[in-house]
Amino acid sequence: MEMVTSPESGSRRRPLLVVLLSVLAAAVIVGAVVVGRDTGILDGDPPAWANILGGVLQLAGFALTIATIVWLVRSGRFRADRESSLRRLSPSDSRSLQQKVRRVRPRTVRTSDYSGPPRG
Repeated sequence: MEMVTSPESGSRRRPLLVVLLSVLAAAVIVGAVVVGRDTGILDGDPPAWANILGGVLQLAGFALTIATIVWLVRSGRFRADRESSLRRLSPSDSRSLQQKVRRVRPRTVRTSDYSGPPRG
């Protein structure tokens, strides 16, 4: 059995997901600061493995950022997005255009209705 979802349901879920993840991240940060202050867990120098892991993660993030930029430029996505005339629309006009496009359903042509290319 397939689950059918409308495009609107995904657009409603995305802001909710962003808010939930932001609240979760803030709770983790606040918890780490509050608990760390009371227990002394943040006092002193970090272990050597934590320093190494931090450096490795920074280099991996930097490499991923550079690779993404190179991919965007080489694939033409960066230029296509930047030069699009749709970028000049106001947010409300862009939203209404998206809604109009989503409402249009492709017309299906049955083979019994198809009589071939126009003659003339």
